Amino acid sequence: MADVTGRVYEAFTEFCLRQLGYRDEWTEGQTPLYLYEHHCEARCHSVPGICTHQQVCKARSNEQGILFGPWYDPDFIVVDREVPVACLHVTHWSNPRSSQYKFWRTSEDHFQYKVAFGAQFLSVNIVFVALDPGQQPRRVVDSEELIALNGWSPGNGAMLSVSFDSSILFPVDYPALEIYASKLPAKISGTPRQRRAIYNDLWDTLYSTDSTLADAVDHAVDLLRQSLTGKPNPRYPESAVKHLQDVCFRGRQKAAGLHATASRYRKGLQHAYIVREMISRHWQGAIDASEVLWSILTSPPRFLRARLPELLGMAHRNAADVECEALAKLLAELPVQMDKRSPIPMLTSAAGIGHLGWNHDLSGFIEGLSLLPAEDLTRFRNSMEELFASYASAYGIEWVLNDLYDPSRIKDKIDYVQREYLGIDDEATFCEKLSADMKMPEATPPHQSVVPDAHNWPIDVLLTFFNLGSMQHITTCLPRRFRTEVGHSLRSYAYMGDYGKIVGHLVAGVPLGQFFSGAAELSEQELYAAVNPLFAECLWEAMQGNATLDAATAVTNYRYKKALRIISSPDLEPISFLFRMALPELEDGPTLRGCFNQLSTQRRWSRAALTTATAGCDPATSAVIQTQSVFGKKHIADKTRELAGRIRSVHLRCAEDGTFKPEPSPGEHYLVVDGDWPVASKINLLEAGFSGIFEIGELDRLAEHLAEQLDNNDQPD
Repeated sequence: MADVTGRVYEAFTEFCLRQLGYRDEWTEGQTPLYLYEHHCEARCHSVPGICTHQQVCKARSNEQGILFGPWYDPDFIVVDREVPVACLHVTHWSNPRSSQYKFWRTSEDHFQYKVAFGAQFLSVNIVFVALDPGQQPRRVVDSEELIALNGWSPGNGAMLSVSFDSSILFPVDYPALEIYASKLPAKISGTPRQRRAIYNDLWDTLYSTDSTLADAVDHAVDLLRQSLTGKPNPRYPESAVKHLQDVCFRGRQKAAGLHATASRYRKGLQHAYIVREMISRHWQGAIDASEVLWSILTSPPRFLRARLPELLGMAHRNAADVECEALAKLLAELPVQMDKRSPIPMLTSAAGIGHLGWNHDLSGFIEGLSLLPAEDLTRFRNSMEELFASYASAYGIEWVLNDLYDPSRIKDKIDYVQREYLGIDDEATFCEKLSADMKMPEATPPHQSVVPDAHNWPIDVLLTFFNLGSMQHITTCLPRRFRTEVGHSLRSYAYMGDYGKIVGHLVAGVPLGQFFSGAAELSEQELYAAVNPLFAECLWEAMQGNATLDAATAVTNYRYKKALRIISSPDLEPISFLFRMALPELEDGPTLRGCFNQLSTQRRWSRAALTTATAGCDPATSAVIQTQSVFGKKHIADKTRELAGRIRSVHLRCAEDGTFKPEPSPGEHYLVVDGDWPVASKINLLEAGFSGIFEIGELDRLAEHLAEQLDNNDQPD
């Protein structure tokens, strides 16, 4: 299989547009043009007839300095005589586990462009790696029958297929793309325009010289023609779009005076947990690590090196300087972030002459704590201690902390893999050796005699050595290979039917038998005998063509992965915990079932598809509260789109005929955030339907707001 990347899918779409006679932004002419990864200005506030709030919204927004969207660039937008008429979403995935997130992000783009350009604006989804291999591409507007997409849960995949004005679905290993990808140069450089020209020229050449490929492209072009000349999906009538515009208008009234959020509660707490555990191991319980940590958290994040013993509560002990310097060295070599592949440590000496300073995230957390009133600070400390106590139950956390404290453990792992695996040059030998070295119930594989952590760490080390940032290739190819070799689906052996979970559990050494469904055909031992060699084959494939890191870099990167296990792991997520501690009167939040879930349920595809879990519900006002932490650039955009798509779906309901109508009683929904949230993201979320956005450090304000809402509700009409 060729290395088909996202840019290849987009280049194919661009070629199809050119075959239809559309021109790019550099070509003069009168025909409609397409813009690549660029959006047009919203027309809802500038053109009469698109939104009934046009004049009022524009005047208020100008007066209050509230920006207008659209907030994201579609893959392609089609413009006819300077009027945006359609957008194309190019959808693909390497990890089916993220399918629901992909759905929400794309549906938010779809909703946002309907709101900005009106109900007649066409929103077309071009979906690759969707159908089984060998199938013909197909166009879908609606379907009563479930359309299964490769790797997606059935309800989610079917909903993706029918939720746009039209969708064009392509199969896995689509031959035209495989041929194209195999002919691309290994490296394409130059300006964006020059790179796009190279992609387009190759398509021109292949189309003119390969008649079979040309026939396949012509079929895809015809599907795109039908989509761009068709009518909007009746699922989104004018009334539904107008309702979303009403919701958007109300949200913009709440957007005045917004400020960006740059808090560090989640990352700060997880950094603090690592520091506490390093202190505890360094002095082997001889001092109260929690007291020392609190001293650190209530002191300036930048401090004189000479104050280190005092800061650590060790000024009174003999040899304190030596012991403290050893701890400082440990923390200064502990990578907790990467910047262009360069490790950033927990503690840095580059904080000024004679000074030390904590990592950016921990420093931001300390600075945030310094702003809390004394009463809140005490309550926060108690919550933090309870939270840290709960971390101890997370699977494998002790092994992670031991690796972070003792680099020699990591070196032993690196040496073992380098000695036992890196010299193997044929697939059969590698697969036989690795599958025999994978932990199973009632078996002790060879790697356990080196470092006896109860997980398959050689796999983790191999991923590090070959700079494979994730196991996406394995997650994608293992289910298909299992079905081919064994004859039935791997899903019945996975937790909640999630292929990604079974891959993660194989690496972690978690016994699989506990997750078998009633459809399982193999015993636990039979499953391991079947799946371990296939896992090794998939890993071998993923490793091919990747350069091997040197041992020193592998040690650093592996140690960083261990820190990341704590800093980014969902089972060590502190925000929901702190939120419930600060607002103890809240009840469990409901599961939100918006229009997409309702349609999936109505058609008996899945009752569980595309629901949204919430963090809490205020029993007095019935307000629903969600929490979300996110950090850094693309992650911010993705998470904002996901949250916005979810909340917009709550403001619509599915009628009996499968069309979407205004939801008259969506309720009040609030979002509590931590991390990096620019003003534009907050405007987007308010436009989508959230009633308010609060930071973790503003939970007292949220409580006051809910009390005010209750008072207002109690007032006589």
